[in-house]
Amino acid sequence: MQTNHRLFLSAVAIATLAACGGGDETVNTAASAATTSTNTPAVTAESIASTPSPNDKPTAVLVASQATADDLSTEVAAGLEAAPAAASGASQTPSSQSDNEKPNAVVSTPCNGGGSIEYDFGDASSGAALEGRAIKAGTTWTYTYKKCVYSNGTGINAYSTTFDGGYEWKYARYNSATDYAYTWKYNNFNYTTTYGGKTNTYTYKGGQSCDIKDKTYNCFYSDGTRGWSSKVTYADGKLNGTYAWGYNGKTVKITYTDYSATSGSVLVEGATDANGKSTTYKLVRTSATAYTWTYTGTDGKTTEYKYPK
Repeated sequence: MQTNHRLFLSAVAIATLAACGGGDETVNTAASAATTSTNTPAVTAESIASTPSPNDKPTAVLVASQATADDLSTEVAAGLEAAPAAASGASQTPSSQSDNEKPNAVVSTPCNGGGSIEYDFGDASSGAALEGRAIKAGTTWTYTYKKCVYSNGTGINAYSTTFDGGYEWKYARYNSATDYAYTWKYNNFNYTTTYGGKTNTYTYKGGQSCDIKDKTYNCFYSDGTRGWSSKVTYADGKLNGTYAWGYNGKTVKITYTDYSATSGSVLVEGATDANGKSTTYKLVRTSATAYTWTYTGTDGKTTEYKYPK
């Protein structure tokens, strides 16, 4: 079978973004800070694939209880901790290009400032096919940066970016060129920028989950636990954006508005009933230690849970 598509995160696109200052300097700085966490579980292709999508409707029916408020308090704190890396990762999306060629199993491309990028389209251990042939569920491609350097400019305007590590592309489903699903995850992927005598190193974690059917793309960033909207932002310690999260075997949607360690609000949405009503929890933070959850049932009645208790 021959296919005319290759979807992958473009190395040139990343380099261009970095060369232009990373698109949003506050996001890049946050991405670096996120690597200091020691509580992040290992991310696998399977955990990315099983992450709930922020594009789907919530399925959990939330109940009014102190235990639920406590659970959500813990998750909101964890979401804020994960936000810097998520904001950076969500800003990187796969690009598409047409390619009817059948490449060798391993292709190496030099970078303009030294080093190379290695594309591995085959997996000898599992017999996975090369691109342009019989792609199937489980087919895996890897992209590895080997001290790949992109540089431009001269003198005080000289700018260089060095990439190391890579990412893995794995098909979860492949029925045709218009009906397939995949995940890709970063594998110790980082890059170092040098400009104006200053050097910064950034690390990406997590990956993307995409489901494509009839030219409809359902893609989102996953940290292995949460499915983040591509519009999430993190700047000056404040989080804005939405993610889906699994709770008690179902999913909820969590939206942060100007949320930080001392202020802002968070809305947790559950499933919608036949009348279009949903159960929700809303957190309003007033200081580093004080905040209140307000639960609203489908009947409109509210219950408050104050912290400290």
